[in-house]
Amino acid sequence: MHVDVFIANANLESLILARIIQLNSEHELFITTEKAEFGFPNESCGLLHSPTILKELQIHPLPPSISLSEKIPFALRSEWLEKHLAIILAKNGAKLQTRSRLEIDSENKGILRGATIHQGPITWNKIINISYNSNFIQWFGNISASDELGTNHKGIRADGTIESWSKAPTISSSILEQRTSFGFENSPFYIDDILERAKEHFNLFTNYPSLP
Repeated sequence: MHVDVFIANANLESLILARIIQLNSEHELFITTEKAEFGFPNESCGLLHSPTILKELQIHPLPPSISLSEKIPFALRSEWLEKHLAIILAKNGAKLQTRSRLEIDSENKGILRGATIHQGPITWNKIINISYNSNFIQWFGNISASDELGTNHKGIRADGTIESWSKAPTISSSILEQRTSFGFENSPFYIDDILERAKEHFNLFTNYPSLP
């Protein structure tokens, strides 16, 4: 199997990058995830400084499931944003595949494994495999039903749940869900930051033959 642009083990950042590529080129996209479905489970931060940045991706109208708040401090359900992006990408021609794990053999060749339709040898013109390394700081996220967790990084979703992030794990009876992600020394990667990182990757994508 040969593909044009292979986006392996997709996360929120690589799906945003895929949408930028889709809007600004004629490349054909093949996108995989090791998960059973895009978006679930999800570890990305759902905080954002300005919801207007999402307009750049041309993914409106946003479904109610994303639960984007209408006032500061802004937050949304990043798992549903990721799923919505996957749907938009597929509707506009991208091929998506779940339960897929890539083993890279060389610069443009590998083996696709998993409980999936397309498996076995695969080659590509360009590959994107975004991951976070030790250069970034690990952050701990909490989804809670009350605003009792003290942190500078939090937002209230439209459904009333509160997402907060800190550099240390938190224990509280009000926590509904916990996740871990990465960020800077002073802040987790807000969605604004993820979008900017995706734009930087797009510049690399357009100027270099392959993107690790």
